Amino acid sequence: PDYPVSTPRKTLFLGGVEWAWSPMHSRIDNYYLNAKPKYWVIWNHWLNDNETPWRWQWDIFAYAPKLNGDERSIAMHMLKETWQMDKCHNYVDEFHWINSTGLFSVSDFAAIAREVW
Repeated sequence: PDYPVSTPRKTLFLGGVEWAWSPMHSRIDNYYLNAKPKYWVIWNHWLNDNETPWRWQWDIFAYAPKLNGDERSIAMHMLKETWQMDKCHNYVDEFHWINSTGLFSVSDFAAIAREVW
């Protein structure tokens, strides 16, 4: 009920992945970790090309109570859980490629994907 409603200010770029099911059906996710006073939030920054004009949007992708720990481990667990829910509820298959790295390396994304898919 008290999740963030405005765009994030201080973020840590995790990396980005893409799905390309067909020329008309694709998904490009760019993940950012944001530490709030009470919560960890992973934001997805994506280009909304379904409306004119195209605009970049920020959406909350994952949300968890704030615990102490290193940001990389926390973000990895949050992304894994969210991808598992996406797989089960939205029937999303494994991403097709990694388009950028940040805090997560290519091998980090691959390790999370192995756990999910």
